[in-house]
Parts: sequence; structure tokens; C-alpha cells
Amino acid sequence: MMYRRDGLIFAQIKDPLWADPKIAKILPTDENGSWGSFISLKGTEWEKYIDVVPLDVLDRAYRGDCTALMKLSLRDPRGALKKAPIPKVCSDSKSCVSYKPTLCIVSAKVVPECFSIYSEIPPPVRTLITAWNEGYFILKEP
Repeated sequence: MMYRRDGLIFAQIKDPLWADPKIAKILPTDENGSWGSFISLKGTEWEKYIDVVPLDVLDRAYRGDCTALMKLSLRDPRGALKKAPIPKVCSDSKSCVSYKPTLCIVSAKVVPECFSIYSEIPPPVRTLITAWNEGYFILKEP
């Protein structure tokens, strides 16, 4: 299944060898090229969190053969969340009665639906964090 949301094309690829990986590719635009709506992240510390993948490798993956894609050593979504330079704790932690220090953090294995990201984080970064929380590798064309 493939769908589009927040400037990304989301897909879960059926490849049992690689446990059906989930990828989110930045949707290119005419004015911003391969960066699309994430152009504000170009040249920033966030650029290193987005893997550049050749089109032929992406095409192969979309057809169900993820071997070439997975051998590129993509940045793991959980690892990206742990390394991302953002506050890790839910922004509602001080007022939430259900807050748990091991559960209400951005890199938890299962993040509660009520989890709130700090409002000062720019929208493109919020989109990346949401995709990583959902287990998607973030990619872009060269």
C-alpha cells in the first residue's frame, strides 16, 4: 500500500526477506527539486537524517526486492529518534496524570497516542519525527 501525507510518499514494501520495510520518500517539487517541502532542512543538521537513495534502487524496492535498498545502511527510524536534537520527553509531561518516564519519550518502542511534540519544533521536523515513530525510513532522491 502506498499513500501521500505531509510531503512524503509512504509505502510498506512486501519483502519477507527484509521483514516488509516501511519507507517514506520525500515528494519532489518543481521549485525545490528532490527536497520538496523539506527544503528548509537542506544544509542544516537535519540533512544527515535523510538518506539519499538512487532511483534504480528505489524502483527495485517498490517492485518487491529490497535487498539493494537495505544494503545501503539506511538510518534506522528508532536510531534517528534517539539521536535527533529535540526534547525527548512529551511536552505535556508536567500536567499529564498518565505520564510515565519510560513510556512518554520520543524514542519509546510504543509511544502513546496522546504524545505531544514541543510546539517550537518546525513543521518539517515534526513530520520526520512522526514518520520515525511510525517506523518509516526517510529517503529522498539524489
